[in-house]
Amino acid sequence: MNTKPSPVIKDYLILIGAIVGISFAAPLIKVCLDGGANVFATAFWRILLGSVFMAFLGKPWKIKASKKAWTAAVVGGLFMALHFLTWITGVGLVNISVSVVLVTTTPVWVVVFDAILYKQKPTKRILLGVGVAMVGAIIVAFSGMSEGGTSWIGSILSLVAAMFAALYMLRSRTAMEEMNTWETVSVIFPVAALIILISAFIASQPLAGFSSDVWVSFGLMGILAQIIGHGGVIISIKAFSAATSATAILFEPAGAAIIAWFMFGEVVPLIVYPGALLVVAGVWLTSTKSKQKAN
Repeated sequence: MNTKPSPVIKDYLILIGAIVGISFAAPLIKVCLDGGANVFATAFWRILLGSVFMAFLGKPWKIKASKKAWTAAVVGGLFMALHFLTWITGVGLVNISVSVVLVTTTPVWVVVFDAILYKQKPTKRILLGVGVAMVGAIIVAFSGMSEGGTSWIGSILSLVAAMFAALYMLRSRTAMEEMNTWETVSVIFPVAALIILISAFIASQPLAGFSSDVWVSFGLMGILAQIIGHGGVIISIKAFSAATSATAILFEPAGAAIIAWFMFGEVVPLIVYPGALLVVAGVWLTSTKSKQKAN
């Protein structure tokens, strides 16, 4: 029986680098939006850079898979596009920490949609995790809504973005029955970029004409959040496990909050802390398996 080799220092450094990279996503999005970029341009340039990199690794033109797998990957790209458009809009309307905590409920929605769409019966542990995470999400969302103005819209959009991310992951899982990870992502990313490009033209939103600061932020998002962040998480799954990598991503809200404090002086509302802890606990319960007792 083959066993996965124990992670080495390099593996831990890759995972840590991935979490740091992802943590920069929301603050850099805010820089772009504050600098005059629209949601479509911010989403498009971030995904485009990642698409080029993933296409180099996955070589989608060489993929041999069934129509079912290709359809799943393309639909996954649609959900990824919707995820980025809703989340980036949400980041621009509510406190960064609130938005990031709400979007990290993605694993919980994976469980929910898995049960609804694929009739997967969740264990008691998973149901407990879903319940705990939902209570935490409600607390965090309420903190965003209590800020007044359009903040409540930002909270709702961040939750919707988490749902779209869950659907993207479920479609990815179907595609990965025939494609490897890199091949799947090399299809999903370009499809998402194309959908956002078409949407930008339909909505008459410009994709250029921004300041140098915005362009630098576009590039940093592509490198830090997309390539180092998402790419690092994918690589880390080989050394650790999908559950471990998913649990590690829960450190993103803390990283994003620290970065936002340094960049914008943005303070995390006190009510977010207990809610965030419940979300982390709930997602951890849904993302990890309890150890089986020896017979």
